[in-house]
Amino acid sequence: MHTMKEMVVIKIFCLFTWFLFCACDFYSIPSSISMPNEVTGGFHFQNCNSTPVPFFVNNASIEPDPVQMNLTYVNLTLDATITKEIGKTGKVDASLSIRLKTEHGETELCYILGERCYVSDVCYYLKKALDKKDCTIPAIPIYIVRRIPFKQLPFIVKGQFTVKANVREMGQPVACVEVTMCLNECSLL
Repeated sequence: MHTMKEMVVIKIFCLFTWFLFCACDFYSIPSSISMPNEVTGGFHFQNCNSTPVPFFVNNASIEPDPVQMNLTYVNLTLDATITKEIGKTGKVDASLSIRLKTEHGETELCYILGERCYVSDVCYYLKKALDKKDCTIPAIPIYIVRRIPFKQLPFIVKGQFTVKANVREMGQPVACVEVTMCLNECSLL
């Protein structure tokens, strides 16, 4: 049985994992999306690599911003470029940093999550998300507009999350992306 604190951390990790997997869903069907009552939040992304990498995000956005957990969906727009084939070796791993900032301070959630912040087999999840036999992703431009559903949490989560993902193939950098987003409200931060 998990404590309430562990459940919050697990749900936050699942939210980021969901975001990462949906960003990798290259074959999704584009949809026309309109967002009522749009509120500007704190969504921000940056490529955090210090050397050239094959996966580069040109632009990304989410709506609503801040993410409203009671809506049970978020709209994602992603424009990225893959300059060389990724995943051919089948040895792709990722390490995460997940920071939560609230009116009470900032916490690195990976201290609590431990090994869940390291994904030793990204290919397993890519194959599952893309329904493919391998996790090879060709060198292509990517443009996704997609409404992504998620389950409503039985509790309220408020704060600013910063998630940094370092992805490597055979030890070589493939991508480094840092995303900051607000859940429900960030006006007090």
